[in-house]
Order: sequence, then C-alpha cells, then structure tokens
Amino acid sequence: MREVYYHEDDYCQIELAAEANGRWCAQQMGKIDEFSAAYKAEVGWTDIYVRSANPTPLTSLNISRSTFTASMPSSMPCFDRVFTGYSSYRSECKSTIAFGPNDSLVAYAEFDDNDVISSVWFTLDLRSTDDVVIANDLASGLSKWPVLLADWGWSQLIRLTDTDRLTQYYRERVKVFGRDQT
Repeated sequence: MREVYYHEDDYCQIELAAEANGRWCAQQMGKIDEFSAAYKAEVGWTDIYVRSANPTPLTSLNISRSTFTASMPSSMPCFDRVFTGYSSYRSECKSTIAFGPNDSLVAYAEFDDNDVISSVWFTLDLRSTDDVVIANDLASGLSKWPVLLADWGWSQLIRLTDTDRLTQYYRERVKVFGRDQT
C-alpha cells in the first residue's frame, strides 16, 4: 500500500490557481516579499503574513475528481492513502487524492462533497532531470484548464502552458533539492 504524508504547513504553498487570479497572485507575492524583508530576523521572521484565499476559487473550473485523475501521466501513479499533520501527529485526509512516483514529487487534490476539485497543491522537491521530465508531463496533463502554478515560497507564478519557464523553474528546484546537478 502506497501512502504519502505532507506537513500541514505545506498545504497549498505550491498550488494550482485559476488563471483569473494571475494579477492578484502577483500582487500578493509582491506584498509577501516586502513583508518578508521587513520582518526578517537573524533566524526566521518576527511576524507572519497570512494571505487570503484566491478571489476566484479553483472550484469555478468545475474539474471533477475523475477528470483530474484521468489527466495524470502514467509516471504519476495514485497513492492509496494521504496523511497530514505536524511533529508526530498524523491524520488521514479522506477528501484528498495524491499522485506521484515518490514522496518528493507529488500532486495533491482535495475534492468537495460533489467530487469537484477544490484545491490542488504539490510537493516539488525535485531530485533529478528525470523528475523534471515527470513534472513537465504532469503540467502538460493539467494545462487543459486555464491555471497557473503559484509557488508562494519562491514568489513564482507560471502558466502551465509556458513549458520553457516551467522547465527552468523545475531545474532550479533540482539545484536546491537534487542529487543530480545537471
């Protein structure tokens, strides 16, 4: 049985956002960068910026759970169970599905009572050029919808149809998380 865990703080930190949120996301990222610089401490920060929800929810795209699942490439098999928590606390996420070759490259999708996808987020701790290929395949499958990749921690906002920019972003992540430095 394949299981995957994400720390509760990682929820929607790298998320799929409706393209209608592009300008708002860019403005929020600018505010977050300014706030981060103003409250930077020797270790960490002295205050927390809490962003509000995206003005146009992902549910507005009416992506069904079955359609989302069908958009996953074969290199992103489904996990059997998804857990979240912090420290030693763990809780199963009954309304969340996840896909990935391992726990460093995962697409999570939360669905509502009508099986409509309400949020999608990722673990993109890419370790190799093979992971870049898989991440690009994932983006290709999800690019049928008008969506953006919003990486709130890295202040990156990228259309999934912009394959050159996505590949560059993924390669930067390999430099941080990877073993293969190519």
